[in-house]
Amino acid sequence: MFQVRLFFSLMFIPLALVGQNYIQSPNGNQYEIEMKDPVVHDSSDHVEIRNFFQRNGYVVVDNVSEKKDRDGLVAFIDKIMNRKSSSTRRLGFLDLYHDDQLAQLRQNPKLYGVFTSIFGTEKLWVVFDRVIHQLVDEYESPLNPHVDQNPVVHPHFFNVQAMLALRDMNEGTGTLALVPRSHQFFHEYKEWSDSHVGFVEHCGKRKLSFIGVRLKEGQLVIWDSRTTHCRFRGSPLSNRYAALLTFTKAENNQELIDLRLKAFKEGVGVNHHQAGLRATAKPRLEISLRETQEDLTPLGRKLYGLENWFVSE
Repeated sequence: MFQVRLFFSLMFIPLALVGQNYIQSPNGNQYEIEMKDPVVHDSSDHVEIRNFFQRNGYVVVDNVSEKKDRDGLVAFIDKIMNRKSSSTRRLGFLDLYHDDQLAQLRQNPKLYGVFTSIFGTEKLWVVFDRVIHQLVDEYESPLNPHVDQNPVVHPHFFNVQAMLALRDMNEGTGTLALVPRSHQFFHEYKEWSDSHVGFVEHCGKRKLSFIGVRLKEGQLVIWDSRTTHCRFRGSPLSNRYAALLTFTKAENNQELIDLRLKAFKEGVGVNHHQAGLRATAKPRLEISLRETQEDLTPLGRKLYGLENWFVSE
């Protein structure tokens, strides 16, 4: 079974900062990062969200979470970090996959509604993914421009990635940098890929015009997995707090459902793209950081896979 790993901020690729708003990749190409305050859509504007996303390969949405839920997750992250256990975090990722603090964000009806408009279906699974925490005084190498989708196996729209700013994110904390409308030349990645990888670096000579996406607390950036992107941080000023919150189409496949149920029960990270499971590349923490069992709503139970979307069919 073909599996794809999503590696936003995952690979520690050796890149060097050239200046505050530049990165230089190993192949010698230099890319300017234009920091921008993006167009922001309210979570209720489903038509505009879908149209902007399809046109540009990304979209920024507000009003998808409650402040108490964001604050609760930040406090939980700090609590874990105060234990000073280096094994819980690597490459800016904290291996927290399951807890009620995450569940309350994941099952927010406004967040879910945004993704139904993008996927064109109500039958979705929430992706079991991690949180991001980067300390201001930690060295961080930028990430080489890449896509997180295999152009041989999935040449067309297939999946999305998304990140919720738990606190403001900008060049002082580190944030997402992407090339608007780059999904339109996604086919070029076939030159540098085979049918076995989902993380494909950009190796061509095309000029890439990056924007760095500034996010206010509570804003969510969603991008097409065919969109060329990387990570950028200028002069570090603050810690970075974010949650990877996205969805994928649910399938009436008991094998995939069982994988989700096992991951949920054990509370640890697993990589299985089709089942909606993401994890930091090994070595990673293999024990659960869950402290509070999830209190799931009826919607949440379907999003998690505890109840089957297709049972009435």
